[in-house]
Amino acid sequence: MSANANSNQLENCFLGWNKNESPETLCEIIRQLTSFSSQLKKPNQISHEIFSNIITVLTQILNKWLALSEQEIRLFKSITDLLSTMITAIDEQNVAAFKHLLLTKPFIKSISAFLEHILPKLSTVNCDVVEGVSKLLFMLDILQYDRPDITDDENLLTLLDPVMKCICSINYFTILTNLTASTTLTIQEEFLVITCSYYFSRYRGIYAEKLTNKLGDIMLKRFEQVLCQLTQTVSNWNESMMKAVQYISYVLRRFGEFDSTRKRLNGHLKIIDSIMMILNSSHLHHQVLKQEQNVETTLIYTAIWVLSSLENDSELTAYIKANHNTQTFMTLTNAKYKPIQTYAYKILAVVMNEDDIKQSDDPGKITTVFIDFIKQAVDSQFQSSPGGKLTSLLYSLRALVQHDQIKREIVTQEGIHLLIKCATDSKFNVFNIQQRALEIIWSMTFLDSAAIELRDASNHQFISYLKAIISSNSSNVRRHEAAVGIIWKLKNKADFSIATAEKTTSNEEYDIMLSYSHQDKELCYKIHKYLIDKQLRVWLDRDHMYGSTIQAMANAIEKSKCVLLCMSELYKTSPSCQSEAEFAHKTRRPIIPIIMREKYRPDGWLSFIAGSRIYIDYPKLGFQPACDKLIEDIHKQKSSTPLNHQHEPPLPLTSNTSCVQQWSYADVLHFIDGANLSAMKPLLGKVDGQELFELYKMCELNSQQMYESLKTELFTLNNEILPINVYLRFINQLRKEVNG
Repeated sequence: MSANANSNQLENCFLGWNKNESPETLCEIIRQLTSFSSQLKKPNQISHEIFSNIITVLTQILNKWLALSEQEIRLFKSITDLLSTMITAIDEQNVAAFKHLLLTKPFIKSISAFLEHILPKLSTVNCDVVEGVSKLLFMLDILQYDRPDITDDENLLTLLDPVMKCICSINYFTILTNLTASTTLTIQEEFLVITCSYYFSRYRGIYAEKLTNKLGDIMLKRFEQVLCQLTQTVSNWNESMMKAVQYISYVLRRFGEFDSTRKRLNGHLKIIDSIMMILNSSHLHHQVLKQEQNVETTLIYTAIWVLSSLENDSELTAYIKANHNTQTFMTLTNAKYKPIQTYAYKILAVVMNEDDIKQSDDPGKITTVFIDFIKQAVDSQFQSSPGGKLTSLLYSLRALVQHDQIKREIVTQEGIHLLIKCATDSKFNVFNIQQRALEIIWSMTFLDSAAIELRDASNHQFISYLKAIISSNSSNVRRHEAAVGIIWKLKNKADFSIATAEKTTSNEEYDIMLSYSHQDKELCYKIHKYLIDKQLRVWLDRDHMYGSTIQAMANAIEKSKCVLLCMSELYKTSPSCQSEAEFAHKTRRPIIPIIMREKYRPDGWLSFIAGSRIYIDYPKLGFQPACDKLIEDIHKQKSSTPLNHQHEPPLPLTSNTSCVQQWSYADVLHFIDGANLSAMKPLLGKVDGQELFELYKMCELNSQQMYESLKTELFTLNNEILPINVYLRFINQLRKEVNG
């Protein structure tokens, strides 16, 4: 139908409307409009006076929703069906016309009044009326979503409070607690469980954080109770139960959006347990891995979507890591629905540990996924990809890159040049993208092959770029620190070793240096105060940071009698903390490792540096008993240090053999785990440092012969072949320990 024909029909309908306003006549006119409603897209059509008249009638009907005749109910249904069809054609050209039509104070007030008074009458109100109001709310959501100028319209905002009252009502809670495998939700029940939940979850305006916290005051405890109850029978859920939990998940996703709301979720960890039970369900997996579109897939998608918003919360991710099997997310990377795969990979990035990486069938796959996503986002006009925004992808990769095997994969897949582009291209945000890319590159420098590539002459422009950052007065402290850290790591090792060997510790000023992640500062500052009260001289960056951060750290370690490693997941993923720990290890400083977070256990490089020492577990022991143990260990370190120690220079970093020779059996095992040499564990599991050093000398003397000998021995012991790359890694990693 042509535009002129549509206009003529609108005029005819308008004339008919004005002649006779009986419900029967108006229903017929609405039917006529509905016949070509999908073609009513132009602003002048939406602004036609007939639609203003229709909204006026709709408002009048809503204002007497408790006493409607059957004809009025039919008219109400016809109008809501018409408007629901028209709103699907909304675009930037006609959005102003829709806004002018729908956001009138009387109309919105009539919906608000319905919401305010529906609860006592919920079970008896006409189904068509309830369904019609649901359509109106979904229509208003379409109008406002991702349009900030509309989202916080003063009329629209009046709907949020009554919607929240519906969600927080005892009616809503009762519906959820009464769900069983034989339950089918009624239209009225779906209004509360689905419509109200969805409308609230979609609000992204300036009051979102405040309203989510307000909702959490009442509903987090209830959601915890409901989910704990329902997930006991997850394998028997019917469609109504799945939909109910799906829309609970939409609301819970809001709690992952803000720091304050995530803290609230930390007090209700059984919610996380319940979501993990859903994601673990083999019954649901069967459908999700088989089909892209079904109710099970939608449920899994919303559940994993809740967890994906928690990647920025170290406490919640640490809880998942400590209490749940990450294999669940590995399984979901094979889901037919791509967004589930994406969320699974992003969660894996922050919860995988060294053992997960080693046990993975294809550790390179997750690296490939992120490299590909980042490439797409870099080339995208909107810096986005199917895996999300570039800033979010870099956050995930920054967590992944703590693992040496991932570092090696990034080098193999030529990811370093991609990261350099992210770090240097002026089109990228300095804080969210350039800074994160530099922090990833800093972490990469701890892998020799990556450092060699970065030192290559082809990257001289990047080095110049780093030096320019260092010499500038940039307000971005973390970007500056990353640039300094990269340059520090890329310095010529021989020069660095000589410079370090020439320094002396004759001016030791501190009993202890605290090496910690700033996200653990609350407990760290408390420990610091305790040690100061015990008359110990303590170096803390808060009090003694002047000039270069890296140089200040190095000086502090050299001037301290021992170093306290405040270990946590956050500590391990920080290249700054790794620099401190590595420097302390290589300069032979006595180390006291302490656990900062509940159930945390170090792995990878941190486990290797901490060695076989007994950890002081603050969350497990409690503050005072842990401090008593710490003081005891500090005194032991003091008494074991010769009195004239401060007059002796540190051992040069080019002569590390004595350290290796002094390793215990446990130290060797830590070395095997930290260097990803699990294939050689049957050969080296009962070897001490002296024996390991002798084996190393034999390998250096005749590498090929020793490889054949070790390969034969491993095959005899375990019927396994020793991969040549593992053997070469063994020599390279041990050479690093021996030569520094």
